[in-house]
Amino acid sequence: METVAWRKKVISVFQIAGIAVGLYLLYFIVRFPVTSEVHGHMVYVLPYVREHPVLEFYLAATCVCAFFSSHRIINIFGVLALLLFMVAYWFYNVAFFSVWCFFAAILSVIIYLHFKFRSKRNDMGTQ
Repeated sequence: METVAWRKKVISVFQIAGIAVGLYLLYFIVRFPVTSEVHGHMVYVLPYVREHPVLEFYLAATCVCAFFSSHRIINIFGVLALLLFMVAYWFYNVAFFSVWCFFAAILSVIIYLHFKFRSKRNDMGTQ
């Protein structure tokens, strides 16, 4: 999707970080299954995710990488994702993961709109 060469290279570094975090988390999810409890919110028990630098790499791969896109809507997505990540972390620390997943689901609307309007722009350009 990215067409600018230097941006592609930077984003690929974040992609590698995301793959590493994903494999790390996959290992722990398989080895130590996730449990959940209800404490006003759904609370997932994932102690290995809050370890440093796992959380930082996760944050970089999911939010910060969007800052390097040449697509404005992807930049907006990154800013909103980072902001909502911080809100979930500061205000819903115990239920952070479930609240963050809720916010991420809402943010997926931005991705949908990006592709919907991109498709319409491409259709108008071919007419």
